[in-house]
Amino acid sequence: MALVLATAAGILNAMALGAFGFLPSHMSGNASQMSTEVVSSDTYGLLFLAALLLAFVIGSTLARVAVVVGHKLRTIFCLILLAEGVALTAVSVFELLFYSTRFNEEVLIALGFLMGVHNATSTQLSNGRVRSTHVTGTLTDAGIALGSFLSSLAARGETTDRRSCRKQLYTHLTTIFHF
Repeated sequence: MALVLATAAGILNAMALGAFGFLPSHMSGNASQMSTEVVSSDTYGLLFLAALLLAFVIGSTLARVAVVVGHKLRTIFCLILLAEGVALTAVSVFELLFYSTRFNEEVLIALGFLMGVHNATSTQLSNGRVRSTHVTGTLTDAGIALGSFLSSLAARGETTDRRSCRKQLYTHLTTIFHF
């Protein structure tokens, strides 16, 4: 599952970069860019980045609320991802029919929202082991997992602990390489 979700997020991010020159899931970079907009007094750029970050958070929030409300549905995560796919298809059809550079910001904000939904869904589905839309946190998690694995080798801990550490490291590396 980590492979599929990370691959989908990576493809969407790469396509947005190619189409718009912008990464809709790179919230660390977008938040950092806000300081540049403040210094340059670019109110429009600042508001756009703030809207993009807010859209990501709203998408994450909506995904969490959907999981809480639909917790009795065995397929709740599938339904959320299906809704995300339908929304992404709608954005794509809109772009095909009404393409104009004047809609770039709105499309990027919609993509930021969908990336928030995607990341929150994969994080909840995996109990926090997979964050499919960003690599920074996953690299951090991989480093922690590698440290735990190496520590288990040095301490000659129980085989089950070592196996668990190795499995977690494998999950993080799979996510990173497929993004």
